[in-house]
Amino acid sequence: DAIDLGAGRRKSTDTIDPKAGMLVHVSIGDKVSPGDPVFTLFSDNEKALKKKLKEIGERVKLRIEN
Repeated sequence: DAIDLGAGRRKSTDTIDPKAGMLVHVSIGDKVSPGDPVFTLFSDNEKALKKKLKEIGERVKLRIEN
């Protein structure tokens, strides 16, 4: 979730990065072509971005259909 990027709080003492977030460009079942954006992540925390990209890469499944 976008909280991992700093877009929200898990605890009341956590700080919020107003520039952090996640934009999803497609829905499950949508057809995409090579180069089409699927999602965009925003954060000033490079470590959090890399971790979230790795996590998403492990969870997203792509299937080629003719």
